[in-house]
Amino acid sequence: MKQIEKTRANGDMAHRTLAYLQEGSFARYLIERDGLPTFMALYEGGSYTKVYGKSFGEVERDWS
Repeated sequence: MKQIEKTRANGDMAHRTLAYLQEGSFARYLIERDGLPTFMALYEGGSYTKVYGKSFGEVERDWS
């Protein structure tokens, strides 16, 4: 996701649009998988390990 953040900030319009779509897809996956309250715990500053019991990389691989 770090690459997506860089692309969203500095990429051309097509790449920024793709980055937003990917971020939205990932957020939707997390919300549908574990519910909005769990996602909000992450959004409000929780770590992936604390909220989901997995590292970011593990959660991302599950999504892929």
